[in-house]
Amino acid sequence: MEDSKLKVVSKELVVTDDLIIPGTTQIDLTKILEKAMEVSGLHDNYLQNQLNVKFIQENHTWVITQYEIRILKEAELNATLEIDTRLIEVNRFFCTRRYSVVSDGQLLYEVFAKFAAIDMDKRRIVRINPAPLETEDIIDSSYTIEFSKIKAFTNVANEEDIRVGIDESDIDENLHVNNLVYLRWAYRTIPSDISQNYKMKRIEVKYEKEILPQDTVAICNQADLEESNQTQQVIINESNNKIASVINIEWEK
Repeated sequence: MEDSKLKVVSKELVVTDDLIIPGTTQIDLTKILEKAMEVSGLHDNYLQNQLNVKFIQENHTWVITQYEIRILKEAELNATLEIDTRLIEVNRFFCTRRYSVVSDGQLLYEVFAKFAAIDMDKRRIVRINPAPLETEDIIDSSYTIEFSKIKAFTNVANEEDIRVGIDESDIDENLHVNNLVYLRWAYRTIPSDISQNYKMKRIEVKYEKEILPQDTVAICNQADLEESNQTQQVIINESNNKIASVINIEWEK
């Protein structure tokens, strides 16, 4: 029996040239994630309308705290992708979603994302109410994820590390740098000998602190392809000397 819209919703995306990372043949996964966030919004709205209950208050918003992308097969140009989402875990402070990206019945990408509800006035995490979701059997516990405990290789930027500017388009409705921008910054700083000779297999992103429009940002890189097949980008907010995000990428030939 198919899952109802209370449990899963989906949306289509066609792979066009603007989804390709410049200088590579790989899909810009931030574009996939953008569409995935749209699907999350559709699901949230549907649940609230159908259950007639608000899980978060008007001045609260969802933010991603950590996510993992598993790349099983690269999407092809002009392919039609179906992106769906479902809730797989909810507690008083976090909810976790699983997204699948499918083309012609084949799973290409699998994404797991953990969200927290934030009071945007106080800039802090607030509690959510999972009871209505549990009562209606909306949480799909057949999928599970244990997020990695990601440790940054450094917390200080040096002179040789890369600085990136914050564009107006990088700022979202929460008045800070959109979380997906961090991964785009990471793409820019990956050495060309890696991006041109290896393919991404898995991406893990952990968010620590927000970045505001007036902040200055440095990206520190570490590559260990011989032993772990991984690169790590540590995004540091130099305005307060805090780590904003840590991004691990696993590569394969």
